[in-house]
Amino acid sequence: MPKKYFKIGCTVIIVTLIGLFLKNNAPANNYKNPDTLNIQDKQSMMMADKAGVKIARGTSGKFETLYLGADGQFQWNILNPEETSFFDEDGKAIKSILLISTKLQTSTPFDQESNRYETSTLRQAEIALASQTLSPKEAEVIFNTTQPGGDVVTVTSYSFIESQLFGDKFFAPTAKIMNSNSCGLEDRHYRQEGNYYWLSAAAKDDPKLAGYISKCGVFAQLDITVEHLSARATANLDPHAVLFFAAAQGGKVSGVVGSKAMQDVEHQELLSDYRLTLKDASQTLVVSDQVKENNKISFNYNAQGDGDLLSAVIIDKTQNEIVSYGQLADISVTKMGVALIELPKKYDHDNYQIKVFSEQYNGDYKTDYASELVDLKIE
Repeated sequence: MPKKYFKIGCTVIIVTLIGLFLKNNAPANNYKNPDTLNIQDKQSMMMADKAGVKIARGTSGKFETLYLGADGQFQWNILNPEETSFFDEDGKAIKSILLISTKLQTSTPFDQESNRYETSTLRQAEIALASQTLSPKEAEVIFNTTQPGGDVVTVTSYSFIESQLFGDKFFAPTAKIMNSNSCGLEDRHYRQEGNYYWLSAAAKDDPKLAGYISKCGVFAQLDITVEHLSARATANLDPHAVLFFAAAQGGKVSGVVGSKAMQDVEHQELLSDYRLTLKDASQTLVVSDQVKENNKISFNYNAQGDGDLLSAVIIDKTQNEIVSYGQLADISVTKMGVALIELPKKYDHDNYQIKVFSEQYNGDYKTDYASELVDLKIE
C-alpha cells in the first residue's frame, strides 16, 4: 500500500476512535436527551404496591417519569419511590414518592427582604403553582410537606442552611435533595434545565443570599432580589392514595365496553413513563347476586359518584400482578344494572381474583379516579 493511502487510513481510524470516545464519555443531560431506564419485567398496568417495588429511584441522572397535574401536561421525575425524610403537618414521618418537576416555571425573586424561605416570595410562587397545576382530587394525594429546617449542607465552597417547610404541596428543592446520590442528582449534569432556579436553602453566612442551581447544574448563591431565576417544584406523593400505575400512553387497554372487554395486560421492558389511577372517596360501588356459569359471571351493581365506567381487573393472587383489565359497562347515565364478564380461558378460581370498581377514565397522560376495589366472590 502506498504510504500516502496508509497515512490517510490511519488518520480516519484515529478520528473515528476519538469521536466514539467523546460520544461515549460526554456528560449526559437527562432533561434534554432522556436516557430511558431499562428495567425488566414491568407491566403496562400495576397495582400500587407492586409498582412501588418495580419503579427505580433516580440513579446517575436517569429518571422514571410521572404525568400528574395540568390535565396531563405536567411531568415529574421520580427521584425516590420510598422517600422517608419528610414529615406531615402533625410532625409524623411520612413514606412518600418524591417528585421533581421536569420543567421550570415562572421567574421570581427569592424575596425582597430576607432569605427565610418560610416568608419568601418564592414560597408563595410554589404555593400558587400547586393550586394552578393540580386538580382538587390530585391535590388530595400530595402530602402537605413539613421539614424542621436548620441543617447545614456544604457543597463545594458553599454552605447552606436548610429552610423550614410549613406544610406546602409544592416546595422549592432543598439542598439535600439536589445533592443526593439516592435521588440521582449528585452529578451536576443531571441538575440542568437550561436556566437558573432557586433552592429553598438560605446562605449560611449572608442573610441577603439564597441558594440556586446554575445553568451548568452547579450549586451557588445569589442576591435574593434577583428576578430572572425560576421556581422549580418538588412534591411528595402519597403512595397509599394510588390504586394503579399505568403506562402513560396505552397503559389501560380494554376491549369494546361490555362482557368481552377483558384484555391481557402487556409486559413492557422499557416502561418508564406513568400515569395514575387515584382512589376517589366520592365514588362507591356495591355488588350483589353474583352468579358463575361456565366462563361467565353476572352480578348486580350499584355505583355512586363521578365514575363513568364499571371496570374490572383480574389479579394473580400469588404475584399480586394484574393480568387482565376491561371496561364492563357505561355508567355515565345509569348507575345501577346487571354486568356480565366473560373470563379468559386461563382463569381459575384458586389462582386468580376478580376485582371490580367504578372509574372516571380520562385517557393517556391524564389521571383517572376510581372507587375502592370490590372482590367478586364466586364459590
